[in-house]
Amino acid sequence: LEVLIAAGVWLAVSLRAPRQSGVALQVPVLPQRRPAPLAGSSRRLAQAPARGLIGAPPGGAARRAAGAEAEAEGEDVGSEAEDLDWRDFRARLVQQEAQKGEGAATAEATAGGGGGGDVDESGGEQSDGWAYATPIIEQGSLLLSAPGDHFAINQQYFHKTVIFIVDHSPNFTKGVILNRPTAFSTGDLRDTLQISAADPLLNSSTDAWNVWCGGDCQGLNSRRSLFDGGVDYCCLHTVERLRPFSNEIIKGAFVIALPEAQRLVEEGEADKDDFLLLVGYCGWGPGQLQRELDRGDSWTLAAADRRQVLGRLREEQASLTQRLEAAIAAPGLDAAAPGAPLARPTAREVGDGIAEWSRLYRALGPRFVEELKNDTETHTDEMLRRWVDACLIPPRYKPSERKQDSDNDFDLLETGTLLRASAKDWVLGKPGYRMRMDTLTADGVPCQYLHKAVLMLAKDYVPRSKDYALVVLLNGPPVGRVEDKDRREVYFGGASSVGGNGNVFEVKGPEPQMLQGMVVVLPRVLEELIDTGALEVVDDMDLQEVLAVPRGERWTAAGGRIETLADAVEARLGDVQKKMWYKRFLGLDLDMVE
Repeated sequence: LEVLIAAGVWLAVSLRAPRQSGVALQVPVLPQRRPAPLAGSSRRLAQAPARGLIGAPPGGAARRAAGAEAEAEGEDVGSEAEDLDWRDFRARLVQQEAQKGEGAATAEATAGGGGGGDVDESGGEQSDGWAYATPIIEQGSLLLSAPGDHFAINQQYFHKTVIFIVDHSPNFTKGVILNRPTAFSTGDLRDTLQISAADPLLNSSTDAWNVWCGGDCQGLNSRRSLFDGGVDYCCLHTVERLRPFSNEIIKGAFVIALPEAQRLVEEGEADKDDFLLLVGYCGWGPGQLQRELDRGDSWTLAAADRRQVLGRLREEQASLTQRLEAAIAAPGLDAAAPGAPLARPTAREVGDGIAEWSRLYRALGPRFVEELKNDTETHTDEMLRRWVDACLIPPRYKPSERKQDSDNDFDLLETGTLLRASAKDWVLGKPGYRMRMDTLTADGVPCQYLHKAVLMLAKDYVPRSKDYALVVLLNGPPVGRVEDKDRREVYFGGASSVGGNGNVFEVKGPEPQMLQGMVVVLPRVLEELIDTGALEVVDDMDLQEVLAVPRGERWTAAGGRIETLADAVEARLGDVQKKMWYKRFLGLDLDMVE
């Protein structure tokens, strides 16, 4: 199939520059072992465009490229180009080859979406459209994450995601996630992202518009829009009569500037449900996406027509609106009662997008249908829903989760101070209220290893200063032995390398403990974690008492408790996440070493 695609679409390839190589997204190196590189987009891309396609006029580069493709097609495929663009023509080639090699039934599943919808003999299209896997990265491609637990520990938003490539060049690839609805309206973004009052997102007429999460760059995960190049957003639609105001990405799928979409709605020329308002995007630097595809474990690249990509846009918009309105109207507890929750949407009402991902994955053909039959992994599905709850629901629905004024008024935390991590705040690698903010530690690695951790300050720390907090883990697993005559066991002390001597140091006690690595907490973060209960100061136990207790019992000895059924559920998920973290980053099986 790949040979056929390469041979039959030389025209499409010729219109695009060859792939380039570049620097891949890297994860900081942990002590002694290299973690697997994380897939997906990076907020650290230095040359990402600030606005992408939304500011391009209808006669811009995208339109000129489309015209060049159409002209080239006319030279090689004759009058068929009048009815089919080159992507439709390629789909027909794929279908015809499948019919020759595997029979009509297989061809229908491969090129026609698995349930009909192939391109018919006259060049028309049936209701479901076409989709198939392809090795070619180009504008209009679909990127589907592969089944599995690749994104359980970090970047949970990429789990079972559908990404539409809206722009591709040798230097930069930009895509938007299509199946991550949110409970945000544009009015919620004023406080969340600190957007200028003049920004079109805050136009009063769009307060009721649904906001969809387009990706982790310049979007809802941004700490402050002014720090990362501004908020990036676009509107997608499939309304042919709005073509004069839009840029075409693929045949029948358009991007339009938000002010233009607002004007059309205000003048009655369109309805807000005609548009998918996406905030944020996914970005890859030179050659980065190709390298991720070459690894073969995280992504599947596909080509699909407009109906497969956006054919359900209005249906999805209307369904999201109905779910949110029903959730908000549901009777809640008395909001005046201390700690009482308000009626609020959850991940169930917002939606996790898994059904849409599954539909498109099945559309790629029998091999992909079979993969889904064998996909029994549900833990990462739950991690995605936890991420949705933490990141895609506005703070106004979560008053009990907002940071409260601290009762911890201290001017100094001395060396040797003991800290106990909670059993419910580290499931996603950091507390939920910080999910839209920066990382916690200098190494940038997710912190599931702090679940039920007992820690000790390695140097004095002054709160609200510009100092880093250095802490060491006292109940980490063994990671090796010291190369000396005693061959003493070395235990994991944290993900950051500090100092020399192999990053191994000794903690004095009844039996001296050898630790490797530290946890280097960013300035002003430690007191925030203490304020919110993710960490607690242990006042009634000293270091020697902790070290005298077996490692597996130290969290309980330091006062760790699971008091409610809800806490027990979170603690169990945290246990699984911690084991996955050690397996992925250190290659350790905790079931074997504990």
